[in-house]
Amino acid sequence: MSVVRATLLNVDTLQTTVGAYEGGTITWRFERLDNGSDRAEVTFAPSDADLDFSKTYFGYDPAKPFKVVWEAGDRAPKDLIIQIPADAIDTPHRGWMTWHLTGVEQVTGTNAPDPRFVVPDGNGGFSVPVAYYDNDGPSNASIVAARPEVTEGQQKVFTFEVTREAIGFQGNVRVTVQIEGSGDHPADLSRFGLGPDPIVLDLPYWQQSQQIEINLPNDGTYQGDQTLTATIVKAVYVQGGIGGNTDIALGSATVTIHDNDTQTAAYPTHPAYRFYDTFSGGHFYTVSAVERDSILAHIPSYTYEGEGFKTLDAQTPGADAVWRFYNPVNGEHFFTISTVERDIIRANLPDFQFEGIGFHASDTAEAGMTAVFRFYDTFSNSHFFTTDAHERDVVMQSLPTYHFEGIAFYVPTADTVIA
Repeated sequence: MSVVRATLLNVDTLQTTVGAYEGGTITWRFERLDNGSDRAEVTFAPSDADLDFSKTYFGYDPAKPFKVVWEAGDRAPKDLIIQIPADAIDTPHRGWMTWHLTGVEQVTGTNAPDPRFVVPDGNGGFSVPVAYYDNDGPSNASIVAARPEVTEGQQKVFTFEVTREAIGFQGNVRVTVQIEGSGDHPADLSRFGLGPDPIVLDLPYWQQSQQIEINLPNDGTYQGDQTLTATIVKAVYVQGGIGGNTDIALGSATVTIHDNDTQTAAYPTHPAYRFYDTFSGGHFYTVSAVERDSILAHIPSYTYEGEGFKTLDAQTPGADAVWRFYNPVNGEHFFTISTVERDIIRANLPDFQFEGIGFHASDTAEAGMTAVFRFYDTFSNSHFFTTDAHERDVVMQSLPTYHFEGIAFYVPTADTVIA
């Protein structure tokens, strides 16, 4: 008499059963454990409770059960391959069924493929449950943003969560998610270490959701508030590498990323041209190239000394007006950033004619700024301004009529200001 060992191939080993997929196959391998001198036969049939299902779903004919036969002298392993139809119908069958393997001719018993999943039938055979996973809809996948709004510096990551509606016998789901900048202010993907390729998630039959976690760097660079959208561009059931017949419903989710950095821009600076009036002994400053050229052409007593200092552009954030006065009595031009001093002069010194804004500077010390020192010359009744600390010290040491009045305002040191 013969003993046959049966082994299940190409199936998923689950916790309480084995699994097979719609559109795939189940392969059993049978091996004779005797010397092969006699004919041997085993049958493979569904349980009575699963007979109708197997007839409808597998085309099983009770009059023609699945069988494996060895003629006398044949000991070669035999494979029994059962095709699982891909029917494009949503779950038309039971999720699992039980098969019986029984010795018929010259077979005294069978060895189970895995004792965890089989039940001996007491007659030399055994039964084994097999789960069948459908790969058809209408189970849906959705995507949501864990936080619809995140702020750089407050959150280090943000997430999208993909959820499939059903788990279990509907099987594995493969979801393809495309992440792109969106809206009026689309986010730059490279900011988050992302590229143009979509993200593919595989959700096994037992898992309902997965998260896509995206790093949010605190980069110190102003980019403004931006939006990022994750869209499910494809989602199918995938069983053992076999694509499903029905695409899952698609969806998208958007996150707004708030920037915590200050907007900056490069603003030009403008030179203040410096003249020395040999007639009055005073100094004059102008940011107007037209005025500079006019003075050079028409006022010979004004000696051109080049750039006195740089000034701010009027559009630079934090730029303050420096007010300009002209005293025709002594030919002096006077400059002040103080609106209080401006108003006192206009109210009490009629000789000083108000000429409006001379240029722009800052009344506070900022990065990239230098102080402009102010002197009053009692001899010429004029004011002198310089950013040169060495010149300041020389004036203080060698020109006793020049009285140091401290810092008048602050001006930039470079050709551009980042603000």
